[in-house]
Amino acid sequence: MNENEFYKKRGVNQINTFPCTVCGACCKSINGVKELQKFNKNGICIHLKEDNTCAIYDTRPMICKIDEIYQKYFSQYYKKNDFYNENIKICNKLQKNLN
Repeated sequence: MNENEFYKKRGVNQINTFPCTVCGACCKSINGVKELQKFNKNGICIHLKEDNTCAIYDTRPMICKIDEIYQKYFSQYYKKNDFYNENIKICNKLQKNLN
């Protein structure tokens, strides 16, 4: 799925926040992510709930906060939609790898 299909499927025309689908793919693929190792149990975040939501959403690590990490570290290098598009590509790959 390309970026336009990703947005269109969700009825989104202009992106103001990252269009997370709550699939859990990122939370099920944390092996090798240094910032998340204390949450890692067999590659899956220990705070991932059965409905693919986060048990510590309000206090989750910065790496899990797409919009905040964009503002803090990447806004000087990327336009917001370009940053989202790169993250969507990664999301799609993670989803494909899990299926």
